Amino acid sequence: MAAAFSYAAYGADAISADSKPNTASPLFISGDTLVYDDTGSEITGEGNIILKQEGTSLFADRIYINNETGDVSAEGNVLFISGDSKVQTDRMFYNIKTKSAYTKDVHLLRHPWIARGKKMMKDGKKWELETPVFTTCDREHPHYRMEASMIYLYEDDKIEAWNTVVYIGMVPVFYFPYFAYPLKGRQAPFDFKFGHNDYSGWYVYTKYNFYLDYLNFGSVGFDYLEKQGNRYSLGLNYGFNEKSTGHFNGFYNLEKITNTGRWSVNYGHSHVFDERSRATVNFNSASDRDLNKDFLDSKVDPYRQDADIYYATSFGGHSFGIRAADSQQLNTITAKYYTASRTLPSINYSMTSAQILPRVYYNHSLNYSRTLPLMETEYNDYAVFVPNLQLSLPPMGPASFSASAGLNSRWENAERDKKWGAFYNSMTSSETLSLNLFPGILYSTISHSFARLLNKADTLPYTGITNNSMSASAGLSLANLRLTSSTSYNLLLNREEVENDRDRFSMLNLNASTNLEGAYFTANGTYSIFANRIKSLSSGFSLSDKNNSIWTVAAHTNFISNQIDYNERPQAGVPDVITFDTGFSFSLTEEFKVSATRSYDLVNKQLYSHSYSITWFVHCWEAYFTWSKRQDGVEDVYFTIYISALPEFKVNKPSSAAPNYNLLFNQMGQ
Repeated sequence: MAAAFSYAAYGADAISADSKPNTASPLFISGDTLVYDDTGSEITGEGNIILKQEGTSLFADRIYINNETGDVSAEGNVLFISGDSKVQTDRMFYNIKTKSAYTKDVHLLRHPWIARGKKMMKDGKKWELETPVFTTCDREHPHYRMEASMIYLYEDDKIEAWNTVVYIGMVPVFYFPYFAYPLKGRQAPFDFKFGHNDYSGWYVYTKYNFYLDYLNFGSVGFDYLEKQGNRYSLGLNYGFNEKSTGHFNGFYNLEKITNTGRWSVNYGHSHVFDERSRATVNFNSASDRDLNKDFLDSKVDPYRQDADIYYATSFGGHSFGIRAADSQQLNTITAKYYTASRTLPSINYSMTSAQILPRVYYNHSLNYSRTLPLMETEYNDYAVFVPNLQLSLPPMGPASFSASAGLNSRWENAERDKKWGAFYNSMTSSETLSLNLFPGILYSTISHSFARLLNKADTLPYTGITNNSMSASAGLSLANLRLTSSTSYNLLLNREEVENDRDRFSMLNLNASTNLEGAYFTANGTYSIFANRIKSLSSGFSLSDKNNSIWTVAAHTNFISNQIDYNERPQAGVPDVITFDTGFSFSLTEEFKVSATRSYDLVNKQLYSHSYSITWFVHCWEAYFTWSKRQDGVEDVYFTIYISALPEFKVNKPSSAAPNYNLLFNQMGQ
């Protein structure tokens, strides 16, 4: 006869079917037979035992519970579930008060990991597994496994292992003194890639990814490059706490032929003092301009070296910031860096808009900077104060109107002039009319902007007017079709400066796109109203099966007319540009996929870049083989393999007390 009852796990004087559960720690027990002594302090049960308490479930054939001490002993097909972790064993000791557990010869499942070990201990949310074998491959004969001296699993955080050896099949391939992996993430424990290209020759890239916690993780890499020599890399994300975090990425290579050190560094740190104040530091540097050419996976900008420190805060509608920055630019002739700009410091203050009258708002800003200009040795000082008024009228049917007007008071001083500098005052204004003819379908915007210098304008053209222009844009959104266009009109130029009024127009920008089920099309173009000629035109489309899982086909074409420049003036000797790009991917089976991209120069009638890839999904692995040729003629052939999307595991209570997982594990320790 089956029996079931619940009782309070802590401090129950007696156990009975009528006991009211303690909502702080309720305990439910059921089984074919349940027997308890006269005092109610001990329970024995047999047959399809189920024990549940606060997110913890235990299934077994037999059970013994001591309510005074909280000790539980379960035997026979034991399945223990705590949170997302599942344990299968023959005998387990558990304490319902301390939530600790102990067992031997255990199988542990914690997505995505499957493990077995000689001993397991649980203390709160920390699990320990001695001499484990673990993997994410749920095949009877796992494709890979890892063996370690000890595993520590921290619920909702990470799994870490010491003295870990990685096996592929029966062959040991890697050793890690320390290995960690986030339980909420998809980072592979290691990356491996080898191949050949024109600059590096034969190469092998290896990377070990480590994880300490959700703030502190990174990677260490060692690469062999036949022509350049060995390369050492480090990637690090760190955090002292959630408000103080940073990153570091860099590598070092001792050039094989010249014995010269080559390197790149990227560093950044952000500290949040409170919800209104923060500080940041950034630094980028590289040894030479050829890093991206010689190291095809390099992602640095070797032409610039930047350093920047910034602090910002806000209070009561006001904001304040101070910055110091330095930027070095590479001289491609001398191969040396020179100062492109240096700011020591830049100070910014602004006040957010405040309503002073109905529909009228006021704001202002004050900025000061001390800057070393390009190729100069002495600094310039700039200070600008900008008060501004804004007017926003309520919508009138499909139309809405807004306007702004402001003053700009600027002080400039150059150290080389040995003077006190000069003041410049100017005014600015803008007006915007928006028309929403059919809400969400047809809309347009017309704007006018004006700027004029109020002093020292005697010798300037246009009596000090620096800007007088109009701009217009329009859009149509109908079902899956999107159309937009925009242009501007220069009112400042004199009649003598233009050939006709069409010369006042900027390029007309046209865009169109549509997105249907499995099909996407886009087109963009620029048209010269003055020259009555298309300057550029591009279009592309992509097609795929309904779920985008079997095949995709894409093409893109680009045309640039160089008969006129971007100032819409005729030019000679510059050929037009016409390119055509294609791409496709096709899954031959669920495990095998091929893809290719090709780019053609239709003017010179040549294929200037291409790439062909084969992807092989091997259950818990992905393998890639790629052959590519870049536009600069560099060919690259490489093969890489890594752990892919990790399998899902589901544990359900069957008719018997626990499932048999031996088929998953019986080969892992051999």
